[in-house]
Amino acid sequence: VKTPIDVVTLRVEAPAAVAPGRYAFRLIGRNGISNALPLLISEQPVVLEPEGLHQSPETAVAVSSKPTIFTGKLTRRGEADYYQFDAKAGETLTFELHSGLPQIAAGGSAATIPNFDPALTIF
Repeated sequence: VKTPIDVVTLRVEAPAAVAPGRYAFRLIGRNGISNALPLLISEQPVVLEPEGLHQSPETAVAVSSKPTIFTGKLTRRGEADYYQFDAKAGETLTFELHSGLPQIAAGGSAATIPNFDPALTIF
């Protein structure tokens, strides 16, 4: 028997006094309580990845200001996103990559697949 999948859209606002970091939260629905899900709180605004594919230097997302935090999605195995930015000699830049969920359940089942392990390459 296939269990229907619920899709939930959340808008989360945190008071300025909340310290930046990773917080766990759970959802309660008609089928019970979810696994703990990560919520990342940042001091900087978060920018949505622009629409379209960014899989080559020619289609790279231009990063015009620093610091910048992008949230995006890889929709298929092997997909990569390119970002382009200027860096000056002596400037220190920090990069972090986070996957969205600790485990991803197969649609309607209790089976899980291993964590997505993002990688970063700088050219």
